[in-house]
Amino acid sequence: MKISVLDIAFNQHNAINHIHPTLLEIHGQYFLTDTGYEDTLPQLQTALNQHGIDLTSLHGIIISHDDIDHLGALYNIKKVNPLLQVYCSKTEEPSVTGKTEAERLVQAKQLLQKLPEEQQAWGKNFVALQESIQRIPAVDHVVQDNDLILGGIRVIETPGHTRGHISLYIEASKTLIANDALVVEPGGALNIANPEFTLDLQAAIGSVQKIHALNIQTLICFHGGIITDHIQQKLDQLIHQYKI
Repeated sequence: MKISVLDIAFNQHNAINHIHPTLLEIHGQYFLTDTGYEDTLPQLQTALNQHGIDLTSLHGIIISHDDIDHLGALYNIKKVNPLLQVYCSKTEEPSVTGKTEAERLVQAKQLLQKLPEEQQAWGKNFVALQESIQRIPAVDHVVQDNDLILGGIRVIETPGHTRGHISLYIEASKTLIANDALVVEPGGALNIANPEFTLDLQAAIGSVQKIHALNIQTLICFHGGIITDHIQQKLDQLIHQYKI
């Protein structure tokens, strides 16, 4: 299995941000973890081209959770590549396919009701962004905790950021694709992704403890990229930071 961490750079709020989908090559087939935004699809195409493939070369996409930066481009990729196999957790499948509202949209609507007048415009835009996500009609593979998929990837349920968030553990190399269970901050420290929007902070810390027990050697975060140094120590520090 070949693991490549993509670097998708884009302008957001007058600053350059980066997201890091992971490309997996398994026996000549290509799988992507998460898609980025709909608006960053051209950058994703460029990154794939650098690996000698394009959107139609993808065999599957694993969606870690229902957030706009993780599945925003899924509908358009599926449109270009109808045979694409889509994986997601059992918990997230109803919202990924549009049967139910995404947790983030529910959260955004609840937040809007509490915002003061001067923040209402921001809140309405936040709701509109969630509502703008185009949904696919069906998921091909629904996964749960400890499932072994694609011949060597262990599904690790890591709830908190959302209820159905999953990470992916490649046992052969002790590599964890953490998605939004963790982020790498400037300077290399680890943190919870957007603690103020994390739906269940205690569950998120429980997920960090679960990750800690894996004793991983390589960590890949959607926000922050890849780290290989002092991972266990950084996880210890993060757990201690949120300890009550």
